[in-house]
Parts: sequence; structure tokens; C-alpha cells
Amino acid sequence: MIAGNSFEKFLQILDLIINLGFSAVYFIAMIISSFAILLNLKEKIRNNFYWSLLAFLGIPLFCVIFILINLLIDISVHNVTILKRPAFFSIIYLFLTTIEFLLFRKRINKFKTE
Repeated sequence: MIAGNSFEKFLQILDLIINLGFSAVYFIAMIISSFAILLNLKEKIRNNFYWSLLAFLGIPLFCVIFILINLLIDISVHNVTILKRPAFFSIIYLFLTTIEFLLFRKRINKFKTE
């Protein structure tokens, strides 16, 4: 049970709905980012370093920059933000995707020399 009067209960439920909305948007963005990696199945993209880098890191980097800008604006204006957790997970996702890209390029270069 939620403690407080009805207005506080309404605000807590509204906060929960907003957090669920942010989570859904974040989840959809990560799914799209993961499917963008499949662009490397095309030979033209796979053999070009920059197109391949964009396929791996383009959407996640855009999401991280967008979330961090909104986080900084919220902190400077409102001193409270709900974007700290998505920013943290986005940075971790970007780091892991970068490692995945480097391993992918290493394997592609290995196959080119053989």
C-alpha cells in the first residue's frame, strides 16, 4: 500500500508510469541498435571501416549523447532527474558494443589476410 494522501498516491503512480515509458523507449532503442549490427552482413558495409563503425556504434552513441544532454539539462534546471540509470546503462552498452566492434574488425582483418 502506498502511504500518504490521494494526491501523493496519484503522483507516485504517475512517476511509475513515466518510468515505465522511459524504460519502454530505452528498450526499443536498444533493440534497434542491436538490429543495426546486422547491416554488417552486407559486404559493402562490412568491408568499409567507417560504415561498419556507424552500424555498430551510430545509434547507441546518439542515444548516449541524447540521454546525457537531457540529464545535464534536468540536473541544472530541476536538480532531480530520472535519467541517471538509463545514462549509466547506455554508457555500459556503448562500451560493450565498442569491444564487440573491435573484435569484429580484428576477425574481418584476419579473414582478409587469409
